[in-house]
Amino acid sequence: MARRVVWSPEALADLADIYHYIKLDNQDAAKNVADKLRNMAK
Repeated sequence: MARRVVWSPEALADLADIYHYIKLDNQDAAKNVADKLRNMAK
């Protein structure tokens, strides 16, 4: 049986911080990293 991941507000804030930091150099890479992190948590 699969378990559902519930993101805490802190985890979502961390993900946003990671995205924005990477986006300073490369917007496409930032989206890819954020997408991969979300998919890994599924």
